[in-house]
Amino acid sequence: MRASFSRMLSRYWLLGIAALALGVTYLGVCCGAGPHHIRAVAEAAGQAPPASRYAPDMSKHSFLGSDPGITRSYREYAREL
Repeated sequence: MRASFSRMLSRYWLLGIAALALGVTYLGVCCGAGPHHIRAVAEAAGQAPPASRYAPDMSKHSFLGSDPGITRSYREYAREL
């Protein structure tokens, strides 16, 4: 039996959830972090920064998405992943 997730679990999403649970209000990052990483952490913590308009629309992801335009063969193949 496999678990189904409505969003891809990334280290940034997990970091955001952990930081929120610990009451963190400020997060410093290393030089390797890009704006998209900071946006992902903010979104995982329940915020909607202005840069969220650049976040990918995961509903259109060819295997993980829920858009009706995704072909049946892709949806069936995704179950095998």
